[in-house]
Amino acid sequence: MLKGKYGEDFSISLNGEDLEYSKKRLFFPEKPLTTEEREAINTKVYQGGKEYQIVNGNVFYNNEEVKQFESFFQLDQNLNIEVKDGIWKQARQELNANQYAEFFQTSNVSSSFVWVLTIIHFLHLILSLSAMSVVIFRANKGVYNVDNVAGLRAVSVFWHFVGLLWLYLYVFLEYIN
Repeated sequence: MLKGKYGEDFSISLNGEDLEYSKKRLFFPEKPLTTEEREAINTKVYQGGKEYQIVNGNVFYNNEEVKQFESFFQLDQNLNIEVKDGIWKQARQELNANQYAEFFQTSNVSSSFVWVLTIIHFLHLILSLSAMSVVIFRANKGVYNVDNVAGLRAVSVFWHFVGLLWLYLYVFLEYIN
């Protein structure tokens, strides 16, 4: 777990861009558009019952350029643009599901062992509960006595050995690795 204050002691970046952190969510910060980015915008914006045309970063209404234009519009699914007082900005935006997935991806191979350990743990439970059921069933039938406790010991050793193994693996993976 990271300790410290975000932005002072550490920061997180995705694809080389520092992210903002607020209420357990990550955001791309608001940033002004460069001239090249602004001139690449060619779209229609509907505002106040009017259709504005944006061509090469210039706003037109009825084929006349509009100098004072304020708007907030979605350029595409992942990009919101805000225009105010002649300043064009990319609005602050939360990471989408694909970006979160990319952010949480890891190149560390040990993360794939989580699935393996989960399956092995499930098999341990199934085998152990099955073996205990057999031992309980046989004990109720009177199979075990002072001279015959091999089944009880085998299940007991298996259960406790694998239980200790799980404790060791947990401590190793959680604290040592």
